[in-house]
Amino acid sequence: MLGGVHEFRGGPTDQLLITEGIYGTMRHPQYASVMLGVFAAAFGANYVGPYILAVLTVPMLHLITLLEERELVDRFGSAYRTYQARVPRFLPNWRSRGWRASGHPLPTALQWR
Repeated sequence: MLGGVHEFRGGPTDQLLITEGIYGTMRHPQYASVMLGVFAAAFGANYVGPYILAVLTVPMLHLITLLEERELVDRFGSAYRTYQARVPRFLPNWRSRGWRASGHPLPTALQWR
């Protein structure tokens, strides 16, 4: 549910752990895109302020993901632990099952040799 409102309702949830698509290559694509965007904006602006913001964004988002993953382990248990062991946090793992399970061939430019 949008904005975490479901957290306040309490009781059992009917949520599913999504491990396919982009979530099969990295666990936190939104946070990774925020980091990339902040650094891109800093490089584009080429001023000290945006660089400082970009450097501070990385540890802040890392802390947020650690707290979020603690909650996800509580919510999904061993299924999330297995997912953590298989899929990296921020950097895409093009060799992971998620890409192959989608049925799309890995583009030649992205293949690791």
